[in-house]
Amino acid sequence: MKLNCQIDLQELGETVVAVVKDKKTQQVVHAYKMNETGAFIINQINEGNDEEIISKHLSEEFAVSFELATQEVHDFIEMLKNKGIIGE
Repeated sequence: MKLNCQIDLQELGETVVAVVKDKKTQQVVHAYKMNETGAFIINQINEGNDEEIISKHLSEEFAVSFELATQEVHDFIEMLKNKGIIGE
């Protein structure tokens, strides 16, 4: 899994915004409002963790089953791939 963009998280009150920037120009490409789970997954991706490790950490952090965490992480990463934010 490779990030095609730089993703910075910014907290605006209780809202988290993921600011997606072009890696070379640092220009903002898009911004996405997200929940705590999405922000957690983005932080894990920024740390270089793969899907399995992210799922394990998500399961532990939010006290959910590993199976549920795995599905949530997979769906979120697929959405990021569809938007061109993550490559293989």
